[in-house]
Amino acid sequence: LWVVDGSLTEPATPPDLIQPGDLCVIAKRDLKDQEAAFSAAEAAEAMGLPVLNITAKGPNDMAWLRTTLEEAVAAALEGDEPAAATRLRHRDLLAEAEARLRQALTQQVSLELAAEDIRLAVRALDRITGRIDPELVLGEIFASFCIGK
Repeated sequence: LWVVDGSLTEPATPPDLIQPGDLCVIAKRDLKDQEAAFSAAEAAEAMGLPVLNITAKGPNDMAWLRTTLEEAVAAALEGDEPAAATRLRHRDLLAEAEARLRQALTQQVSLELAAEDIRLAVRALDRITGRIDPELVLGEIFASFCIGK
């Protein structure tokens, strides 16, 4: 999501991370459109991104955004089979990520602790996808082998 404050007077520039399939969300639709809203919509359309204009004033607007995001995720995953955890290490890391995310959801007061739980969940997922130090991965792999006497 590229979220733009539509009430700003400066032009909005898309971040470098924007990719095809992303959405441009222009917030504060209920306020007078400023340069940020116009420039963001123009840039998003040039990149082929859908533009959603919302406001957080009404509950229906946020419900509409949620529905739009759910439909986008469902469309992106349509036809794909769920990935299978093929190794015990993957299953354990997925369980760890799930536990961390569930813990983050219970942190109603301390957002710092919730953020730390989310960071640890991402780290567990990174260990599955290989986005960590290769030496740590090799250590995990060789720890599961039985070397003869």
